[in-house]
Amino acid sequence: MKEELEKRSLELTATTLVGDLTSSSKTEKLIALLDDMSELQLRFENAKYVVLIDDCYAEFFYGELIRPQFLNEVEWSKLIKNIIKIRDHVRTNYGLEVVFHPHAQSHVETEEQIEKLLNDTDINLCLDTGHLVYADGDPAAFMHKHYQPIPYLHLKSCDLKVREKMQREGWSFAKAVSEDVMCESELGVVDMKASMKVLEDINFDK
Repeated sequence: MKEELEKRSLELTATTLVGDLTSSSKTEKLIALLDDMSELQLRFENAKYVVLIDDCYAEFFYGELIRPQFLNEVEWSKLIKNIIKIRDHVRTNYGLEVVFHPHAQSHVETEEQIEKLLNDTDINLCLDTGHLVYADGDPAAFMHKHYQPIPYLHLKSCDLKVREKMQREGWSFAKAVSEDVMCESELGVVDMKASMKVLEDINFDK
């Protein structure tokens, strides 16, 4: 793997965990999976992050609602508890940093939900500009307001015309992805110039 990355002048920076973070038993399985992955990750000096994502509330390939779209306070408390549990396990055992990735069709997707997460934890973010716009957010404004807990970025755009067609025709998120709802910067609505200006203004060098 190292050899193939080096051929392409690439570096591994993170691994990713995705699962139902409202479930204690599934969180334990995520931790076990993380323990298995750590042996590989620790061989890469610059792979300092674990990107954590909550499961989608709609089935990824078929689109049916399989979990509540909105969490009540008890469910939200479980989500927070399990995020912190994974964060602490990773930090204590491996010296790596968990960054939480707000994701389309998950329980942390809108700016309001992300701000609630930041208010209820000290977790850092992997902010994805495409997913934030998908949930009607403004990446440049959000980064300007909340840049301190954002050490890790996914820079891409979102084609809202595809999202509208997805909503109109009842597509699954997987179908929308196959139709390029997440896209290159010039094909979507994310204002990359404004986003890059914010990064310059805050001297982003994470």
